[in-house]
Amino acid sequence: MFKRFVRCAQNVGSDYSPPLKDEVSGKLLNATYESYFEEEMSKVLEDLDEFGITIYGDGATIKTTPYINVLACSPGEFILFVSSAHLHCHLLLVMFAI
Repeated sequence: MFKRFVRCAQNVGSDYSPPLKDEVSGKLLNATYESYFEEEMSKVLEDLDEFGITIYGDGATIKTTPYINVLACSPGEFILFVSSAHLHCHLLLVMFAI
C-alpha cells in the first residue's frame, strides 16, 4: 500500500498542494459518506424480505457525554454504521421513565 502511494506521489506535479483540513472535512467528506452510505444500505436491504436485518448498537461516554452508535447488518452486508447520537441528561431521564 505504501509503495503504491509513493508511486502515485511521484507522478504528481510540483505545483500540487493537498487539500486543507477544512476542505476534506466539509463537502468532500460528506459526498464520500453519502455515496458510500447509499451503496452499503442497498446491500443491507437486498435480502430484507428473505432474511430481514439486524439492528444493534453500542455506547460510550466521552468527556461526560454519552453517545450511542446504531449499526445494521444482513447477509449482504456484515456491518453498516447507521447513526451516532449523543444523549443529553433529559433524554436519558425520559428513556428510563418509560
